[in-house]
Amino acid sequence: MEIWEVSADGRSGRRVFTALRPAPGIDWLGYAGSVSPTVLRVKGFRFYFFSREERRAHVHVQHAGGEAKFWIEPTVALAANFGLKPKQVTEVQKLIEEHLNEIRSAWATHFPG
Repeated sequence: MEIWEVSADGRSGRRVFTALRPAPGIDWLGYAGSVSPTVLRVKGFRFYFFSREERRAHVHVQHAGGEAKFWIEPTVALAANFGLKPKQVTEVQKLIEEHLNEIRSAWATHFPG
């Protein structure tokens, strides 16, 4: 795994840590030991899970302007929005769709069984 800090425009970044799975261009932080693990950081958005929440697969997204929750099963869909602008919600949904396999994999690792 490579962990990257990515610029706000998503065009440049620097490698922070390298382990087993390459993931250039994103900050992929899936780890099962945290109560609220960050699984992705890109374009100023933090994507994370809450460990003690409902079982239906979803991801939370935090940004300086607010936060939202998206279902990732059976399809990507907005569950709740708290302050993100409509343009940001659209951008976040596209980012989730682009990184859906990684997010679902992190979900399966964090919530085994």
